[in-house]
This record gives sequence, C-alpha cells and structure tokens, in this order.
Amino acid sequence: MKEIIAEILKNNGWLNGWYDYKSGDVMAIVNQPEKFESLGEPKDLEELYSMLRNYDGTFKYDKLLFFNDSQYGCFVYYIDKPESYIEHLSIHIMSFENLKTIVKNS
Repeated sequence: MKEIIAEILKNNGWLNGWYDYKSGDVMAIVNQPEKFESLGEPKDLEELYSMLRNYDGTFKYDKLLFFNDSQYGCFVYYIDKPESYIEHLSIHIMSFENLKTIVKNS
C-alpha cells in the first residue's frame, strides 16, 4: 500500500506540495506529503465520513483511497489505478448521503 500512496503523491502537485513550493512555501514539499504517509482504515462508511470531516490524511475504504486535505479538498483514487484520480470532493459541504452515493457508484 505504501508504494501506491507514494505513486499517487508523486503525481499530484497539491498533495505533494509542489504547487505550494512553486508559490513560495519552501517547506511544502516536505510537510505536505508527510501528512499522507499513514493510512487510516475506517470500519464503515459513517466512520469514513467522520474522519474526512475532521482529519487530513489518507483513508482506505473498500477499493478506494481518500487523500483528504483541509485546504485542497479530498482526492479519491481507485487502489488499483493510482495513475489518475476519479473524484474530487469538497467534504466540508458534503452530506453523508452524497458520500454514500459516490462510494456506492464507484
């Protein structure tokens, strides 16, 4: 799983800090990816929703990886397709039912 997370971070300029670095935040390329290195594994969809509403980080649910950042939103990837993300969510304004529908249809 660490390899998949690393591959996604390598290719996403918001998550790896590259865009912030280019804007002048020289520590972003160190600090930004660090918060995505550990993996949360919620036991159900309600716990995932709560974690996404309250924490930055990487969360695995079913066949999906959620990279949640309070500044840039939540990037959703299939575990078996780390080369491109499938959704970008604004979790802070999203209802539980919306998240449930997106996960069910993914």
